[in-house]
Amino acid sequence: IMACVMASDSQILALCTMFTEDVFAYYGGKERFGDKVQVWTGRAFVVGVTVVAYLIAIELKDKAGIFELAIRFAFSGFAALAPVMLAAYRMMADRMDAEGFHYPLHLGVTEAGVRKAHRKDLTVVLLDPGTAVGGVFTRNRYCAAPVQVCRDHLAAGVGIRALVINTGCANAGTGEQGLIDARTVCIALAQKLDLAPEEILPFSTGVIMEPLPVQRIVDGLGAAIADAAADGVHWLRAAEGIMTTDTVPKAASARATVAGVPVAVTGIAKGAGMIRPNMATMLGFVATDAAVAPDLVPELTRRVADASFNRITVDGDTSTNDSFIVMATGRA
Repeated sequence: IMACVMASDSQILALCTMFTEDVFAYYGGKERFGDKVQVWTGRAFVVGVTVVAYLIAIELKDKAGIFELAIRFAFSGFAALAPVMLAAYRMMADRMDAEGFHYPLHLGVTEAGVRKAHRKDLTVVLLDPGTAVGGVFTRNRYCAAPVQVCRDHLAAGVGIRALVINTGCANAGTGEQGLIDARTVCIALAQKLDLAPEEILPFSTGVIMEPLPVQRIVDGLGAAIADAAADGVHWLRAAEGIMTTDTVPKAASARATVAGVPVAVTGIAKGAGMIRPNMATMLGFVATDAAVAPDLVPELTRRVADASFNRITVDGDTSTNDSFIVMATGRA
């Protein structure tokens, strides 16, 4: 606040420019949403308030006294709230993004207390029948229990209808009991969704060599499913819900036209350490509404990973839990 009170004209202008450029860099020209009136209303509000605040601050800069101080203080309050406003607007846009992309999938996030209380740590992704799913996993010989279960369920060829992801505990180095725990979570979610356990893919990330708190995860499934059923487009919250040592959530979305059909691709990922090719991020999930032949999705997933994640090295270590999943709904 004191910095803004004492700000110079150039500093005030720099702040306003940075804020408005951030908004337009994120939204400008993309035509991402169906309700463009709401988008442009948001743009006009953010830019308008910024410009007004700038003009007031400059106009009163040379007028000494308590009135100038009050105006500067008010502007500093706006400057403090600006990042919050932008974050809230992005969260709203994240929701609109998923709705506009015609994804027949739903994401639900809850706080199950897997390791810490009051932390997003359990995510479910619900897929409609016919969604094609491909996955690539760590080449670490000591791969974690959920990785082994995922490979088995994908190989079964029955189709994948849901993903369950927990953070806080990696369920790695847990032996036969770890496999039992991962399968128990799949069975619990399958029962709630009236599916076969083989239609569920489990993922875990966090501390290794500790038993999975199965009961906490099972107890939280109902809330995660309810969150998915409510509006089910929580990409940003899901990105937060899979974080461990990440300092920021990682999410991206893009649109393209393929054979004259608009398609969308949205993805989230986590990973800050233990990153080395094959794989090069601990968890990554990408969804598209493009119509892709189911037999092609596994091969395309491998090609995508080879062209991106498998070209990154941070510390030369390969995690026990690395997983990258692509989901193609075919609804574009």
